[in-house]
Amino acid sequence: MGFDISLVPTDPLALGFTGADHKALADALAAAFPDPNKLNQLLVARLNQPLNGIAAPYPLSDATFEVVTFYKAKGHVLRLMAAARASQPDNPQLAFVLEKFRLATPTATAPQLEKLVKKTSVPFPVAVWRERLAACEVCVCRLELPTARGPSFGTGFLVAPDLVLTNYHVVAPAIAFGAKQAPADGLVADPSKVIARFDYKALDGKTTIHPGIEVKLAADWLLDSSPYSSSDMEAQPKQSVPSLEELDHAIIRLAEPIGSAPIPLGADTDPSAKPRGWITLQAAEWDFGAEPALFIVQHPNGAPMALAMDLDAKMQVNANKTRVTYQTGTEPGSSGSPCFNQFWSLVAIHHAGDPLYAPLQAGAYNEGIPIARIVDRLKAKNLTDGMTIA
Repeated sequence: MGFDISLVPTDPLALGFTGADHKALADALAAAFPDPNKLNQLLVARLNQPLNGIAAPYPLSDATFEVVTFYKAKGHVLRLMAAARASQPDNPQLAFVLEKFRLATPTATAPQLEKLVKKTSVPFPVAVWRERLAACEVCVCRLELPTARGPSFGTGFLVAPDLVLTNYHVVAPAIAFGAKQAPADGLVADPSKVIARFDYKALDGKTTIHPGIEVKLAADWLLDSSPYSSSDMEAQPKQSVPSLEELDHAIIRLAEPIGSAPIPLGADTDPSAKPRGWITLQAAEWDFGAEPALFIVQHPNGAPMALAMDLDAKMQVNANKTRVTYQTGTEPGSSGSPCFNQFWSLVAIHHAGDPLYAPLQAGAYNEGIPIARIVDRLKAKNLTDGMTIA
């Protein structure tokens, strides 16, 4: 498992790496690794280069500036960025600098983010907002299912060290594999060939800078699922309501507990690196009508990770609280994406768009499953081992 960052273009000039970027990256490294010993550990473990071979460890700001200079001269700035990001995935200052180079999910500029935070009445600083986004994004993966008609893509996210939550309809081809009767659409996928791809990022020019970390499914891969409802195919106003057994969800088990391990960089190990982690499930009902902001971390159309933000998503919940509609933007391939409120708490899982609209056309609404309904089901079935429930 892992990837070789040396295969990725890292020429600083090609990346548009400016003097201001140089200073910002040096400052971010000092913030992410305030102990020179930790910085040295990063360089040795991830890059096979001791700090004393580049600069004296003190003062730290001078040392980190020299570290950036060293890797800039070698044409390996992106390698340095990737190494730092892998060891400290949720450091907000580091994430902010790396947004420009798509090693972190792009968000609004600092002034825009300040306005966003104030508008949504989020009671914590912008740095905390960024930190929570950074912690969430490393838990999101692209799901890849090879079928006879070509690859099928969806999105999923870690809810335990080795468990991913996604939509039933995303993994339906794998569920259908080996069944006595083929599904109506004829799509099947061998579960042994399904891939969960984490950390898939690209530059604006579509050059892949991180091909992602591939994880296969476990032999006993399907922990729990429920199908979608026929009402999901109806346009508004819907004539029926999905039952509590129609949550269009699937909990799938990975072949390895990637959530409890540090983010890899090739075959290296960094003893000081933080583990990837997983997303906390919220058991409490969220008041979708009173709190209008909704953010979705997704892989639209199977593309590299993207963030959709809407401060006035105009959310509405159906009668039995099994569905919530909103206007935050999504595309095919976004099914299974986590939906967050302004506090970066998980409140829903995205699953569908307006059935009246064809692909590539903007529908009147998008739709998700309130996460509280799925938590209720998992608790009732005693399937929450390893998960964090708030």
